[in-house]
Amino acid sequence: MTTLSQRDMRWASVKLGFSTTSTIGNYGCLITCFSMIGDTTPDDFNARLKAVQGFSNDLVIWAKVKEVIPYSFTPIKAYDNTAVLAEIEKNQFCLVEVDFDGKISSPNDTHFVLYIGNKQCLDPWTGIQKNTSYYPLVKGYSSCTKLSTPAPTTIPAEITDQTKIPIGGDWGSPELQALRSMLSDQKKTLEGILGDQAGLKTQIGVLQTQIQDIANKLGCPNTQDAIMGEIAKLVKLEDQSNEVPETPGWAKEILDLFKKIMGR
Repeated sequence: MTTLSQRDMRWASVKLGFSTTSTIGNYGCLITCFSMIGDTTPDDFNARLKAVQGFSNDLVIWAKVKEVIPYSFTPIKAYDNTAVLAEIEKNQFCLVEVDFDGKISSPNDTHFVLYIGNKQCLDPWTGIQKNTSYYPLVKGYSSCTKLSTPAPTTIPAEITDQTKIPIGGDWGSPELQALRSMLSDQKKTLEGILGDQAGLKTQIGVLQTQIQDIANKLGCPNTQDAIMGEIAKLVKLEDQSNEVPETPGWAKEILDLFKKIMGR
């Protein structure tokens, strides 16, 4: 059994069932489990279940699953560890309903995983194998019977027109073109930020030199308070008298420069 993640970019953005808002990535844990069991992919299972009217909006109609993969499932809203172990012994897996965040008070947080024995489960949210204790609050399980009748393979054209990202990464598909465009834009933004950082470092170096020159000229420490204090004295002196020991306006020019440097 191949472990799959509902959030795999190849199908995460595909609309779940007949919904116009829900996607496999957000709410496709159950069909991803069915896909692992049926040795297919979530987008393929989704399309085939749609073809047999196996969804009520984005909710799976369980009785229709056997028309897509050769298994019949009966959901049971109570957990029975002995029965679950028997299911694993019979099928090498058991579809189990858990609480996603482990808080019984949280509404609408049902999640499905596949128990595979030895206290291990396959989690479609991450696409990795975990200890069953990762989801401590267990709500139920499903009884499963393998059927001899093969599932249908034909999918109507109107279903396949819902473009999916093919395995192998065809950059010609609309989803991947959009992704490539987004990544390209992000790359340009990051390059701009890095360029700005390089320029900013140069500007900071120049400004630090200018501030040090001002401090040297004023004969005071290279701190904002010391420089502003000396400049204020010079400005006050210039306002009171035309006999300022430098070019008239010199102190004000330094003050303006310093305010510019300090972003004031």
